[in-house]
Amino acid sequence: MYKNAGDETKSFIYGAAGTGKTHLAISIAKILKEEGFLVGVLTTGTLLSKIKSTYQKGASKTEEDVFKDISKFDLLILDDLGSEARSNDEFDWSKNKLFEIVNHRIGKPTIYTSNFNELHLPTAIGERVFSRLQYNNKFIELIADDFRTNFRS
Repeated sequence: MYKNAGDETKSFIYGAAGTGKTHLAISIAKILKEEGFLVGVLTTGTLLSKIKSTYQKGASKTEEDVFKDISKFDLLILDDLGSEARSNDEFDWSKNKLFEIVNHRIGKPTIYTSNFNELHLPTAIGERVFSRLQYNNKFIELIADDFRTNFRS
């Protein structure tokens, strides 16, 4: 998984809907799982929901537990970065949590996918999060037609 012991392996895969970003990330996950690596795959919305659920009275996990869980993965794939906020309050909260998540994954292999390009991503996830993503992260644009249009009847 590493070229050199000190290498950090992170990728940001972006492109329009249906170009194969998630398919590519899942394919990488399958190969690494077969090699014995522990790989986590979830949408950023799901991860943020897991964090939010820790705020409920009687929750079985704390926010710290969720962060410990994601730190265990040899590779974490966070799919659909930037699509998680639904309201202004949620938008501010999610940007702050995304900052913590991205910051927590510094030094750990992570793949992020998004429909947002480098121009629009800072608005979607916040300047601080985008700045963190710049560090040792390879940006890969997928350009293709939406494969789902092939299944239209």
